[in-house]
Amino acid sequence: MLNIYKKRTENAVSVIEKGSQAMQPCLEKATAASDALSSITSIMNEIDNMSAQVASAAEEQSATMNEVNNYVGNIKTSTNNIVEVSECAQLASNSLSNTSDNLNSFVYKFDN
Repeated sequence: MLNIYKKRTENAVSVIEKGSQAMQPCLEKATAASDALSSITSIMNEIDNMSAQVASAAEEQSATMNEVNNYVGNIKTSTNNIVEVSECAQLASNSLSNTSDNLNSFVYKFDN
């Protein structure tokens, strides 16, 4: 009877060893899958960080463009003001020229 228990125990040990050997490739594949998932998670975090940087850069670029648009508007306003001042200066110059001509005419009449 002891031999029967011994044989059954040996059979059980053999089955356990075979099961362990059969599980080894599964464990290796599970470890590889875990490593791959860790790598994917790391890459996804990097992509998320890059996406945040791109969004921030786009926001900064938009703010800069708004600032440039404001400066261009200021330049346009200043240019219009300069044109108005130039036109006034031209009118004043014409008026001074006419006054000078009139004065010269009066001086000529007194000289003659």
